[in-house]
Amino acid sequence: MRCGQAWVTTEKRFLLEGAKKIVEGGGEFPKTASSLHTINGIGRYAAGAIASIAFGEAVPVVDGNVVRVISSLNAISENPKRSKIVQTFWKLAKQSVDPLRPGDFNQGVMELGATVCTPKSHSCAKCPISHQCRALSLSMMHESVQVVDYPLKVEILAYLSMSGHLGWLLHAIVSSWLLAVLVPIVGIGVFLWWAGRDVVRGNCPNCENEFQVFKSMLNEDVQLCPFCSQPFLVEGNEFIKDSVKSSNQPTRYDPRFDNFSFRRNKGKNPSVPVVDIEAEVRDVE
Repeated sequence: MRCGQAWVTTEKRFLLEGAKKIVEGGGEFPKTASSLHTINGIGRYAAGAIASIAFGEAVPVVDGNVVRVISSLNAISENPKRSKIVQTFWKLAKQSVDPLRPGDFNQGVMELGATVCTPKSHSCAKCPISHQCRALSLSMMHESVQVVDYPLKVEILAYLSMSGHLGWLLHAIVSSWLLAVLVPIVGIGVFLWWAGRDVVRGNCPNCENEFQVFKSMLNEDVQLCPFCSQPFLVEGNEFIKDSVKSSNQPTRYDPRFDNFSFRRNKGKNPSVPVVDIEAEVRDVE
């Protein structure tokens, strides 16, 4: 979908640029293949198709269908991707185009290549120009020759190797693999390294339970143990007991309450006299 959107966006940009150039040139739409080819977005094939079909100019068109027809007619077994062979196809197509009805001729050749001289099979019995086909004549004389052998079918890797683009493709694949695989691995490694330096593990000085904390998440004040909720300090990589705020020390009450007892010891003589608070309150009243 993204490729389709990018293609549509590019076509819209070319259409706008082409319209601006036509307006700047006087507002008249070009009628020849050479003038059409100067507009952005109109290539050699599109220029020839527009000029021949719409304006009747005797110019050729060459696409994959036309290449198959010309290759079969002339028994051209060369690589159709080579620039020199491409120019040969354009030259032969120009020699064959009908000067009186160039648009109909070009459309007929393209339709012939799309329906009769297909990439996988050639329907020679239905072809109206099979008597002129050199590839068909060679296949009838030699059993090893087939009509579908024309033009030469080049595998993608072989073409890239011959054109010198294979090294660029391999470099792009390796670069993509490095970005997709090694970058996440390096990122995880850096995170683990940082986490290892940021983590402090130890035992709580109050309850002796082992746990770990992150230095970057520590408060400036004392910390609280997740097990006993008692405060402690972190100094370096050690947990130290906070002697000031720790609450495991026995609570001291006011000395005036030392003689009060809140539990009755039945059957035992208390070591200190028990004061009856309620009686004293009544006496005061």
